[in-house]
Amino acid sequence: MDGWSSTQIKQVVQHSIERALIPLKDSEALQFGRAFHTYMEDPSQFLTEYAVFDDEQLIADILAKRPDISAPTMTKDYKTAKSQFDADNADKTIIGLQDFNTLERMRVETMKNPMVENLMQSHVNGPILEGSFFSTIDVPADFTGDYDDLSVLCKARPDFLAETKDGLHYMVDWKSCRDASPKGFRSDFFRFRYDVQAVFYSMVVGINPQHFYFVAIEKEEPFNVGVYNLSPETIQGAYDEVNDALRRIALYELGALAPKIQSYGEVVCL
Repeated sequence: MDGWSSTQIKQVVQHSIERALIPLKDSEALQFGRAFHTYMEDPSQFLTEYAVFDDEQLIADILAKRPDISAPTMTKDYKTAKSQFDADNADKTIIGLQDFNTLERMRVETMKNPMVENLMQSHVNGPILEGSFFSTIDVPADFTGDYDDLSVLCKARPDFLAETKDGLHYMVDWKSCRDASPKGFRSDFFRFRYDVQAVFYSMVVGINPQHFYFVAIEKEEPFNVGVYNLSPETIQGAYDEVNDALRRIALYELGALAPKIQSYGEVVCL
């Protein structure tokens, strides 16, 4: 591998190294997430990578001919038009009109938020959008135990990284969610271990984790937006967990930590 990612570090923290080494299966949620991040960063770039299938007129035409149809998307006319659209845009990822409208509304409401507007306008010398960073992180001595000089190659791809006129660097991470309120996002924050992600990214890039901001954006009406950063206590807790995960990974790579192979007995077909 070319470095351990935030997703893998979270898997090590929550589960095991073995779980972290299993490739993620693609899903509709992951596909929407990729489209969401691309559109948030640069709508013009989005249209070079994605093609929006606008089927409103197509459905209207089908219903005009056959008003008794309850599922116009299942008709031969619809499937033929969709297949042709896919063929014409074979070099792009296809996204539906409803999802595209949702992305557009999410971005509009986000950029109207005063705190987001301040973050977007307070930088100089940048920003870096979707830049890749690699760093060999040394495991602190108080985590290494009987071993010396443990280190792990890590990688991170921040959504938004910039520098202020005072020379401070800050990072922004876009998060789509159901509830952007403090109570709602706090639940997602610890369930998905965003604290581990923020501290890990900060370690790889080399910034203070207190300058890492999450922008939570609801993906349904009313598309509320919340901006959050981490308390010193949360940072310290995540820092300890990340360093322990790095220790385990370093030992695994040295062959000093054997994989756990569990046997569940013989499979019997009835």
